[in-house]
Amino acid sequence: MKFIYHIRFTLFLLIFIILSSCNRQGSLFLSSKNKTLNIIKNSDVLKNEFTGFVLYDLNKKKEILNLNGNKYFTPASNTKLYTFYTSLQVLGDSMPILKYLVKNDSLIFWGAGNPLSLNPDFTFNKTANEFLKSQQKQLFYCNDNYIDEKYGSGWAWDDYLYYYQLEKSEFPVFGNRLSVKFIDDSIIVNPEFLKNDISYIEDSNEYWRPWHENSFIIGKYPDSTLLEIPVITNENFVKNSLEYLTGKDINDCIYPEYDSTQAKTIKIPTPDSIYIRLLHQSDNFIAEQLMLMCSYT
Repeated sequence: MKFIYHIRFTLFLLIFIILSSCNRQGSLFLSSKNKTLNIIKNSDVLKNEFTGFVLYDLNKKKEILNLNGNKYFTPASNTKLYTFYTSLQVLGDSMPILKYLVKNDSLIFWGAGNPLSLNPDFTFNKTANEFLKSQQKQLFYCNDNYIDEKYGSGWAWDDYLYYYQLEKSEFPVFGNRLSVKFIDDSIIVNPEFLKNDISYIEDSNEYWRPWHENSFIIGKYPDSTLLEIPVITNENFVKNSLEYLTGKDINDCIYPEYDSTQAKTIKIPTPDSIYIRLLHQSDNFIAEQLMLMCSYT
């Protein structure tokens, strides 16, 4: 039903915009303006929420409609439009997925913020791990050039268990989450190397992960349930993921000094699907990673 109300609300706004663009004056414009304000105030979707709406005519440089436009709001997902615009301008038709340097018999590499590697929300992208898998040199994962917090400013720490608060990181793998799917009498886990870190209990229909480690307690869920649980995206998680994917040893960084400005960048085409998810699902994780990719470009 909410979808229907949203459609109805949008149609009324479109009618108002059309009417306001006409050359008619006086009572017709005032009537449409008041009607639109009443629609917003009395909407079944919006009436229990604090809502603001401002319509501005850029050509006439004139404000047409203002409801609570002078009130303070937490921007929330509106700011994703800036993320979208910035990404279009900075990333263009390709985006970085891996950066690397070759030093003697060693390949030093680090991530570029790209969230697509083995992400279950997208067609699996294996570019990074296939590149590493093809190397004959020793592999060294060096992420010391990345300095950031795992959560953005103002994020609630106690939401760490929920999908909408996946940790941001410089080398996302598997969408920075543990996916658990209940099918018939079986349980499918992705990534599989975390299987041994899961404990199952029959007398619960909840899941849990301690704040400080990737160990999981999962209760009994109905068939076809999909759980998506954020993981701690520390260096060990990235290394374990890449060793699992490539079958190669991923070594700790032993190069205290290397010139990251001389790094080569592996890029992939920018898929429309990443922006669709950003705007349709208002995906926080994708938004954060897009901005990180822009900073690496």
